[in-house]
Amino acid sequence: MKRVRTYRVFESSGATGLTPEQREFLNANTVGSRLRWKENPDGTVDVIGDFILQESEDVENLMGITFNRVTRRFSLAGSSINSTAGFPRFVGGDLDLSYTPIESMVGGPDVIMGTLCFEGSNLETLEGMPDEIQKDLVLDRSYLTKNLSGGPKKVKGAFYATQCNLTSLDESPKFVGGDFICNDNEINSLIGSPDVVIGDFDCSHNAITSLQGSPQEVGGDFNCSGNNIDLTSLVELLTAKIGGKFICDEFETKGNWGIEEWIRIFDEESEIARNAVLPLLSPDFLNQRIEENPTDMIMKLKKVWKSPAFREVRNQLVIPDKHKEDVELVADLVDLGF
Repeated sequence: MKRVRTYRVFESSGATGLTPEQREFLNANTVGSRLRWKENPDGTVDVIGDFILQESEDVENLMGITFNRVTRRFSLAGSSINSTAGFPRFVGGDLDLSYTPIESMVGGPDVIMGTLCFEGSNLETLEGMPDEIQKDLVLDRSYLTKNLSGGPKKVKGAFYATQCNLTSLDESPKFVGGDFICNDNEINSLIGSPDVVIGDFDCSHNAITSLQGSPQEVGGDFNCSGNNIDLTSLVELLTAKIGGKFICDEFETKGNWGIEEWIRIFDEESEIARNAVLPLLSPDFLNQRIEENPTDMIMKLKKVWKSPAFREVRNQLVIPDKHKEDVELVADLVDLGF
């Protein structure tokens, strides 16, 4: 009778090119289907499932194994592995290199379908990363040197870079599909920030002095508190789209970023806040909006029309003749509590 080999025997025998120690290493650290790994004709190894290096493995390399594909997660978290030698070309899930001594992704995977995590690692540069990260990129508490040069151009998920010693956002990904969090660094400029952040943009607690270079589209909150920002640079956000709150040390918005909210701040907030938003309410900008829709702008300006602090701007506004009585009437009604 023909002998049928069991899964255990098949799993541990592998191809003849691997040493017994390498086969044992693969068996101990792969998780997945019945056939958890296989050796390819070129000597590389495919993992059908996860490769998760166990904490008990005290190794500084991958035992001389060269991986080709890992269909799910590839995790070396907390290990002593210090280079990308032998890394798979394709990772179908997350690549977790957190708390490792790896300093660079040069030689790393071409494609990562999940999150790339370098939290708490010795990562010094983003050189060698794929141009596009399919999920999150986590760099918190790594040892990045100064900037994000060589990194991905697009991150479809969130981008986390808290406490990374960053001084610049130059060469940030241009598009981030989730939050962009870079608080608690030493960043001194927003030049090089992403163009579009679908989630929150948090650059709080840095050394930023100007809003020049800010993202022009933020789907969530824009938090720049804990910096030393010259608020005259708010004009950099004149045409920006901010879906959530704008948060700085001097004020926090309550409504959507735009004329109505700037007028509310001018009317209700502190003198510092009022002076900060006044450049956004420039005569040229307001006159353009008045020309487009006089009635709408009269209703928006009604609360500040008679404010002494708004007089200089008001005197430069051009109200069409047929609406001049309307604006005075609406302002008087506000004074009466209507």
